[in-house]
Amino acid sequence: MPIFVKLLLASALFIFSTTVASAQLVVKEKPEVPAAFAKRDLPAPGACCLLTKPSWVVKDGAYTYLPAREVKKRPGFRYVPGKWKKVKGGWLYVGDKWVEA
Repeated sequence: MPIFVKLLLASALFIFSTTVASAQLVVKEKPEVPAAFAKRDLPAPGACCLLTKPSWVVKDGAYTYLPAREVKKRPGFRYVPGKWKKVKGGWLYVGDKWVEA
């Protein structure tokens, strides 16, 4: 396969994945944390990992709860937890991310 075609396919895949990853959903009310996770004890983070805060993702047109989880630390970056943001028409969840330290 010619290099031009490979580059074109790679670019299209990147654009598609970026668009899907940045899906936004405005809701009138912030969703409730599922009862099973409301009072859960969390483990202490390990030396190579950190414990994220619980977050939300859009799945099948609705917000789905993601409990706290361990993720590998990224040298030179710091973790910024997601948060709910008040917008016109309701609430929008701005997901967690890594930013350069």
